[in-house]
Amino acid sequence: MDAETIGDDTIAKYDEPHTLLVLCEEELVAIDLLSDGWPSFQLPYCSSLHSSAITTSAHAANVPDAFWEKVEQAGKAQFEGFSVREWPITGGTNLSGPATSRDMLLTGHEDGSVRFWDASTTDLKLLYKLTTTEVFGDGPLDQSNAEGDEEWPPFRKVGTFDPYSDDPRLGIQKITLCPLSETLVIAGTAGQVVLLGLEREQRTTEVSSVTVNIVSDRDNFVWKGHEALKVRAGDVKFEAGFQPSVVMQLHPPAACTALAVQTEWQLIAAGTAHGYGLFDYAQKKEVATKCTLNPQDLTGTGESAMSRRKSFKKSLRESFRRLRRKKESYEVNAKKKEEPKPKEEEPAKEAEKTEEKKEEEGAEAPAVEGAEAAAPAPAEPEPAPAATPPPKEEPAAPAQSEGRRTIERQVEARPVDDSMGSMVRSLYFCDTFILHDKATHNTLWAGTNNGNIFVHTLTVPAADKRGEDSVVCQLAREIRLKHHAPVISIAVIDGRAAPLPDALEVANERAKVPENHDHKVVIVSEEQVKIFTLPNLKPYGKFKLTAHEGSRIRKVGFTSYRSRSDENYAETDISVLTNQGDLNIYTLPGLRRQLNQNAIRKEDVVGISSAVFTKNGQGFYLGSPSEYVRFSLSARYTSTPLCMVELKEGMRPPPPEPEPEAEPEVEAAAAEETPAAEGDAEAKPAEESKEGDEAVAVVTEAVAATALDDSRVEENAGDITQDSVQEHLITEATTTTTELVEGGTSSEVITSSTVTTTTIITEQRVEGAVVTTTEEQG
Repeated sequence: MDAETIGDDTIAKYDEPHTLLVLCEEELVAIDLLSDGWPSFQLPYCSSLHSSAITTSAHAANVPDAFWEKVEQAGKAQFEGFSVREWPITGGTNLSGPATSRDMLLTGHEDGSVRFWDASTTDLKLLYKLTTTEVFGDGPLDQSNAEGDEEWPPFRKVGTFDPYSDDPRLGIQKITLCPLSETLVIAGTAGQVVLLGLEREQRTTEVSSVTVNIVSDRDNFVWKGHEALKVRAGDVKFEAGFQPSVVMQLHPPAACTALAVQTEWQLIAAGTAHGYGLFDYAQKKEVATKCTLNPQDLTGTGESAMSRRKSFKKSLRESFRRLRRKKESYEVNAKKKEEPKPKEEEPAKEAEKTEEKKEEEGAEAPAVEGAEAAAPAPAEPEPAPAATPPPKEEPAAPAQSEGRRTIERQVEARPVDDSMGSMVRSLYFCDTFILHDKATHNTLWAGTNNGNIFVHTLTVPAADKRGEDSVVCQLAREIRLKHHAPVISIAVIDGRAAPLPDALEVANERAKVPENHDHKVVIVSEEQVKIFTLPNLKPYGKFKLTAHEGSRIRKVGFTSYRSRSDENYAETDISVLTNQGDLNIYTLPGLRRQLNQNAIRKEDVVGISSAVFTKNGQGFYLGSPSEYVRFSLSARYTSTPLCMVELKEGMRPPPPEPEPEAEPEVEAAAAEETPAAEGDAEAKPAEESKEGDEAVAVVTEAVAATALDDSRVEENAGDITQDSVQEHLITEATTTTTELVEGGTSSEVITSSTVTTTTIITEQRVEGAVVTTTEEQG
């Protein structure tokens, strides 16, 4: 697009230049004209982030100095071909102080590479580049140099922009880094999960591959997608830096959708659209797998994703039902306006219509949140007669009658047979209470796209027997959310409302020892945030975002916000980015909203999907395919570059001249017109002013009600009565299944090896008194 030469002065710029700047469409290239061979400069800023298309990103905050030096040293070995001269463009003054911590931003690319960027300051500088192409291939690695070809003129490639990929299966989908153990795990498009360790010296080794079959229990499954990548056989030479040790190959080789690593236990968990698997990289073998496919779904047999005829019929049916609901709601609203006092028969008819509608839709849609999803709960709930419950009101009725209460949207339940419901969205390792409150257990949590959460207990051998004994994984509990909303994040907080520390953080004195009491699990779905106590899984609180505002959660981060004035004060909150581009902050465990700020345009789908939160209150997202936008939610850290450019006197534009003052004659004329205008205003009837005052009062009340609704949290809500919690492991060899049902009825089934007893306890209110009925069935 443009080129410019740089010299010591204006004359030397054309006669004896020392640098050539070339501005391309996708990058800036600087060439050293004084050194032999005209090498390129390494860019200290304005780097080409999208040299290959960015597919994922991850952030590592406050990495150890030893780890930073190893990565930086490995990167310098890669940049030996660049010019050794200093960057030729100078000018300006950097007003920012030295970085308080060393932060890294990792970007995964379509060509199978991972780039490490210095994100300690406001600019990004490339530290190290990792490629995975040398791990996969059929034949021996071709490390020959093509510069020996005798061609004229002798063109050579400069710059880093190369958007072409040899194989789309090499694309990076997930990245997980543990700086304390110097371990990196990356997962790709073809189900490959590569474990790498940081080494100072180059070495030649053979990379082993272990296949983990997720659908081993489905005999009729046939995979019709792309094949898995083949790991290069034989010894391969790897340069200093991150070197692979083992490849966990998932079968079927679908794209990896969730990834978690526990370096203290030496375990890796990876999930796809078919399920997830647990891998022990200390012994290099599979531990357990779980297939999440619906046995009745066509995708479970591998025939096809979904029949077009079935999908078309389903879409038409849902469209007609949606139109019928809208028409009925319009008719009901019209009748209410015409008849302010409806007759007693109308509620009964509406209830009959509702029952008929439920019977028609019962075959395809699961149960929804009932009255809780249709209308907001009153401030002081009153007991209703159990014999004849009142009919449900329409969602718009509370707003018409009260005016200051927020309408709660009715969230329709998602279909259970969704073809993408089996996709694993989140994986999480932690040591918490799950079976009882006497001792903690190593656990693995997995959340799916269909609102299912599987909790496994892990038995990890001691350090002296780690290489001999096997890791044991058992399914302990299973939770099913009511609306089957995708579970995008899971975390356990301790008694201080702080998330449990990552692996090796306590041992390296980078985190406090967690309190072993009052543990709670935070489950974030696309529609709401829920908190349950452990190990009983009783509801503690929730915040329903979709029902109140209609937006959905896309990205979640557990952030530590430290005070700018007091170094000793900090609190941990939940940072959330919605599909509307809004940034929200919720406290823990109260779930009070502290901030609601629009940051990204809702049309910018790429920016929202590429966002990543840091642990200190900052974040990154792709403003375009070639640039990252950095934002900060913390007052302690700023994302604004502080710099100054000194200009010679006379180079700055002159300040704007002040506007001339009005002449006295014009002011007198304006003063004469003012009384006339005031007289016209006084001539208006007093009724209009009263109406205006009433309108202002209504708007003020609406604004106040909105402000109250922003911090509205439903604690101890009864919607857990629709969530199913199933026990798989209980001490003393007993299995207990507990299901709570609305209306005050609970049933508990206790199953042992010899006796099965069912106890049903029913509580009803009759004429103000509570009647309890107990029935035992053996």
